[in-house]
Amino acid sequence: MKNYLRIVVSCQNDVHIGSVIGGFIADYHGDILEENHYVDRDNRTVYLRWVISIDVTLISYAGFLFNFESFSKCHDFQWLMVDASQKKRIAVLVSKTSHCLLDIITRQEEGELNADIACIVSNHDDLRLLVESHGLPFHHIPVARNNVTEANRVIKDLLVDYDVETVVLARYMQIIPEVLCQFYHGNIINIHHSLLPAFVGKSPYQKAFDRGVKLIGATCHYVTSELDAGPIIHQDVSRINHTFKPQDLVRVGKDIEKKVLLRGLMYHLEDRIVTRKNKTVILK
Repeated sequence: MKNYLRIVVSCQNDVHIGSVIGGFIADYHGDILEENHYVDRDNRTVYLRWVISIDVTLISYAGFLFNFESFSKCHDFQWLMVDASQKKRIAVLVSKTSHCLLDIITRQEEGELNADIACIVSNHDDLRLLVESHGLPFHHIPVARNNVTEANRVIKDLLVDYDVETVVLARYMQIIPEVLCQFYHGNIINIHHSLLPAFVGKSPYQKAFDRGVKLIGATCHYVTSELDAGPIIHQDVSRINHTFKPQDLVRVGKDIEKKVLLRGLMYHLEDRIVTRKNKTVILK
């Protein structure tokens, strides 16, 4: 019987750490199924990711984890190890537009998304029938100027009750409070409908139209307390021209948004992202 694990490592000043860890895996008769790496020579840092299998008749996951922790202290590297067979639990927060949400639901139903959708939360009731037709819990939590603090408290409590590990903002048009950003630090993913850092905040398509841009894009990024300024995970663009009206930008942008969000979410679910300061390294 096999246990499947993902290991992500970052290490400074030792470009040979990959072979050292590879030797550790071999000592426990582990099989390396996938390996990714990147060397940042400017900062003398190496980033590595493995997907491995270990024979549980030889060593348990807990035993391998304990020994790996001791091993990491001897070689001074940072690491993450997860059970690759366990799906992460995600919650999707959305307002009125359905394109990103529906793409996530469809991909998950078809087995393309390695996650369990715990619940859908919205500040509007518009998408209830759509969500419930897929057999998913839908929670309408209105957010207004006079109840922002209370609404966000209810949302946090709900996410905790559902054991949510990752929060996905699929065109959720509300600012996430700092307390929630800290609680889910590195685990809130947003899709912003512009090529950040351009056109931060609301109405980016109108801003792009007013500026006369020739490219529009979308950005998937981690959420921090600073609006639309978290580490960027993935971006993509589409060319436009002077004939495009604001509604044309919205139409074209929807396809980019759902593609970019899905790709960024998959990177996160597969533990391919390492965050360094306000940048990301994608191990693929």
